Formats: sequence, structure tokens, C-alpha cells
Amino acid sequence: MVEVFLSYSGQDDESKLVTDFFGDLCEELGRITTLDANQIGYQYTQMRAAMEWRKVLTEALGTCKVFVPLLSPRFFASEFCGKEWWVFTERQRLYTESTPGAQQPQCILPVMWESCALNGDSAVPKAAAGIWMNDPTFGEVYAERGLRQIVQLKKKYDTEYRELVIALGRRVADLIQGSKLPNYKVPEDTDLLCNAFAMADIEIDGAEADVPQVAKHEPSGPRHVTLAVASSTRDEISAVRQNTAGYGSRPDDWAPYHPDAPDPVVGYAIDVARELNLIPYPKPFNDEMQKLLDSTEEENQLAVIILDPWTTKLESRRKALEEYDKRLSYNVGLVIPHSMTDDETKAHANSLHDDLTELLKRHTRAQQSTLLYPLETVITFKEGVRQVLVELTRMVLNELTPTRSVTGHPFVQRPVLDGPGEE
Repeated sequence: MVEVFLSYSGQDDESKLVTDFFGDLCEELGRITTLDANQIGYQYTQMRAAMEWRKVLTEALGTCKVFVPLLSPRFFASEFCGKEWWVFTERQRLYTESTPGAQQPQCILPVMWESCALNGDSAVPKAAAGIWMNDPTFGEVYAERGLRQIVQLKKKYDTEYRELVIALGRRVADLIQGSKLPNYKVPEDTDLLCNAFAMADIEIDGAEADVPQVAKHEPSGPRHVTLAVASSTRDEISAVRQNTAGYGSRPDDWAPYHPDAPDPVVGYAIDVARELNLIPYPKPFNDEMQKLLDSTEEENQLAVIILDPWTTKLESRRKALEEYDKRLSYNVGLVIPHSMTDDETKAHANSLHDDLTELLKRHTRAQQSTLLYPLETVITFKEGVRQVLVELTRMVLNELTPTRSVTGHPFVQRPVLDGPGEE
């Protein structure tokens, strides 16, 4: 875990100016805070030749508290930088969604490394335009020349540079102290991440320009995913439980995180699938498990079953789950929401867990990473769906059997996010 993630174009550090600046910034943070020097900032330039640099990078990006992008024309042209930006803004968005009444956190501190002037006009992707800043406390030389020239001409601008590092250190320290972002699971397969800079128009002098967007990366492999909601109607579920507030007239109306998040849970899964550039097909689970397994494998597509643990007490669901457990399919995963704000679910947590363990013997023994339970909040549910889809895609592409959960938990492998990126 690190406190600060520095995002920049590798081409901007050809003379090691970025490395020099970041070292000075971390030293300043070490002086004005009590943070562990080894956990202040993620300096990934030294990781680029390492075997597991993507793992280390994604872990840092998913756990850091503050995101510091060094803005430049090369930065905005970098697909990898766009993906790092997208991941961090996604963390902020998920926090807002999962925290009723919370305002959008502002944990991004952009620093102008190089002027972004294009033909006399400022050109910044719309994704970044909302927080584009020129703080007067950073000094006139910075506003006129940008950080790169100040670092390069450090002897000439020694006083201005030191004052800038001190001002940035104070701002970063304040952001670290106020950051409430939870950790996030970032796929190590960075091809599955979105490029924030390719998803928005260019904004020129405050006006949107009709500029063609950069083509979004099209991942290879399966493109379609069935999202099967294995729940019940309000009338049907009333036979096995008393609180039916999160149910509707259709099984896919199920909203397990009601009342904090009253929308049907399948909607959150659809959002995740689209973020991964997959085409989602939501449908109520009709107990025809054999047909679902056969069709996904034959068509080389994906399916995620969203299971209401209470439906394990209904005979038709039990038979379908037993059929699912007979086959360890690398095309189909299962996620199980289990809201602990629901007092009735909380009171019966042990019996629901036992029922699932009994019905899914083969899957739970294998501790599969495509079977996640319990997903107690909207944010952990979305992270879980993302993890399952990434893992299913990996297995389909490689025709592998599911991997074991690294947590050792009989159901859940929690998602964890790591750090900054490079080109």
C-alpha cells in the first residue's frame, strides 16, 4: 500500500527529471508527516524491468490515497495513462455510490509538467478538464513554464522550485489525511481497462470541439455475457422469509442492498460489463441450468449467475444449483449478494452459508475465484462482478480450469487494487 500514485508518460522521464522531482516530493512529505518513507509514493520507473511490475503497479493504483498526474501532451496521448486515470476516477465514483449523501471525493492533484498548448489553444481531454488547475500558490514561473522547465533549470529557479515542492507537499499531505477511498481490485490484465482519454471529447478553451475520439481498445475473446438473476418474486419468496421489501413482480427486480441502494442489482452488473467493453444480456434465471451451461460453452461466451441466497430454500433453485455444481465451467461464474444491513439475512447468515456450502460442494472445495460470497455492499458487489468477468475471460482465452482463491476463504476472493501505470 502506498499513499501517493504518480502517473506520467514514460517519455517525459527520459532525462530522469520526473524521478528527481518525485524523490524531492517524497522527501518533503517525509518531513511534514509521520508516514513511513517506504509507503509514501510509488516510484514505478524501477519496476519496469521486473517480472511482476503489472501486479505491483495495479496494487499501488488500487490502494493509494492520492493520484498525482503529470500533465503534458505525451501524458494525454498515452493509453496507459488514460487507463490509470480511469481506474482512480472509478474508485472515486464507487465510493460516492456506496456512501449515501457523500460528495464526490477530490483526491486527484494534477500537476502541469509541460504546457498542453496546441496551435495556441489549450487542449485537454474532457475527462481531465473538470479538475484542470493552475493554483496561484504554486508560483508564477510554474504557471508560465510548467514543472519540467523548473526541474531542468533547477539552478536558475532554485528558490521557485523549493517553494513549489513545499506547496505541493502540503497539498498532498492534506489530501492524504482527508482521503476516504476504499481499496479497489484492479485487473492485472490492463487490456481490460478503459482509457479515460479516449472516452471523451476534447475541450478547447472551454468549448467542446467536434474532434474524433481515439478508437477504444477492443479486447479479444468473448464479447457477450449473460447476467442471470437467480432470485424470486415478492410473492414466491414470502414462503421462506418475512422481509420482502427488496423484491418485485419479477425475479430480476431483486434489490438486495435496499434501502441504501434501491435499484435492482442486475443494473450494477450491467454497468460493470459495459465498463469492460462486454455486451450484457440480463435475464431472469429460469432454472434451466443445463441449457445455460451448454449455450455459453458452445458459443464461447460468458455468463454470471447473480444468486439470492434465500432462494436456496426453494426446491427448484436447489435442483438448478446442484446441476451447476456438477460442472466446473470456465464460462460461467457465480456472485452472491448478502447484505448485512438486512437484519433477517444477518440473523440467518450461518444457515444460508451452510445451505450454499452443501449445494455447491465441488465449487467451494476448489475455492474458485469465479464464485464470490458474501458480497455485502454495492461496491464489493461491483468489484466482485468485475473480478469474475476478468477471470472468466482469462480462462476462456487460455482454456484453463478455474484458479483457486488466494484468500483461502470457501467462497470469496476479495478484489485489491494496485498502482500507477506506464506506457
